Amino acid sequence: MKQMKNRKRKVNMKKIFFFAAIVFSIVLINDRQASAVSWKKIKIEADDSKTIIKHGLYYFKYASGYVYVSRSKYSGYIKTPMTCKYSCTFLCDGAKTYYMDRTGKVLYQYYLNSCKKKRIKRIVGSKKDFYTVISAVYKNNIYLTCGDDEQNDTCVYNIAKKKVVQKIRNCSITDQKGRYAVSEPGYNEDGEHIVELYKLTASGLKKIKQLSNDGDSFGFIDGKLYYSRDSAIITCMRIEKRELYRCNPNGKGIKKLGEFSSKTGKINIYKVTGTYCIYGTHRYYGDDYYKYNYKTRKRKKVTIEIENGKETIK
Repeated sequence: MKQMKNRKRKVNMKKIFFFAAIVFSIVLINDRQASAVSWKKIKIEADDSKTIIKHGLYYFKYASGYVYVSRSKYSGYIKTPMTCKYSCTFLCDGAKTYYMDRTGKVLYQYYLNSCKKKRIKRIVGSKKDFYTVISAVYKNNIYLTCGDDEQNDTCVYNIAKKKVVQKIRNCSITDQKGRYAVSEPGYNEDGEHIVELYKLTASGLKKIKQLSNDGDSFGFIDGKLYYSRDSAIITCMRIEKRELYRCNPNGKGIKKLGEFSSKTGKINIYKVTGTYCIYGTHRYYGDDYYKYNYKTRKRKKVTIEIENGKETIK
């Protein structure tokens, strides 16, 4: 009898160790999966409580002025210290996040598993009313765009070295694709809006070229960068002209997609996709809107209706 009991105990102990090993392996695998996820820039909008963004093992959403996080899409959300007045942009590698505080002056780190935050660095600006946003990430570098109404600069904070390793004046990163980023630093002395292309490196930022001396960037769409150039044809009257271009992330393979002109006022490109764009020409009684197809190079007149904050093109 004693031998049988001892055997049962041994069998039970083996089962316990077996299941414990399985649970430990699952936890270990999950932790490794979380830490193996690459860096991603996540933007949460304050007016959108329905959108849920997943990165690694975690889900993020907006609620009541903060970013909430959970390992389940449908329940168990925990409030983080990441505030969201209008929007919140932060970096996540699946285990922790980097974010700016409410003032836009101090960089913090937040650990998703332990729910603990850590103060990293106060970003020094040229003026008291400056504000900082996280604009890009590459390897161990966090790219922080700092500025005010007059000037935007970019500071490069190295995670491993725990310090700012580079500061680029008149640089405002608006979008990133891999190791390339587009900058729109604002208007120059002549009132022109510049678009520039940069390469993200292990040591910081390297300027590749100026894409437009007066235009706009529409960001990276389907792996390509879209931007415009503005000009004016001076005859007996001023004719506004705007050209739309597409190129590879490194600035090569530039292709002119379309050219739009107006005799009555400014031209605005409202929407850009990989196959068409929507632009408008200003008239005295209102704006006319057109849908332009890159492949056929044809346009058709459309109407834009806005209802409950949603835009519909007809």
